[in-house]
Amino acid sequence: MNLGSKFSSHKFNKKSGLRYEVAVDILRGFIVWIHGPFPAGAWPDIHIFRHALKDHLDTHERVEADDGYRGESPGKVQCPASGNAMHPGWKGKP
Repeated sequence: MNLGSKFSSHKFNKKSGLRYEVAVDILRGFIVWIHGPFPAGAWPDIHIFRHALKDHLDTHERVEADDGYRGESPGKVQCPASGNAMHPGWKGKP
């Protein structure tokens, strides 16, 4: 069932989908944030980040994310595209 372009995702071959933002404490492995759902076609990952999580980070706190978040790097996001990933061997999306 396709619910239209608002829900259509290129990741699911243009089929309908939902997006969730999930943050994990990388030191302990605990889920520390869940936000969503959002219609997959209307809400790119970086828009979801800017909508809420970004404003909940402390002044010098950053998240580690894939290259889809490079528009917020290096201020609030560390990502491979900007060369500032916390884990140098990490390549981002598989």
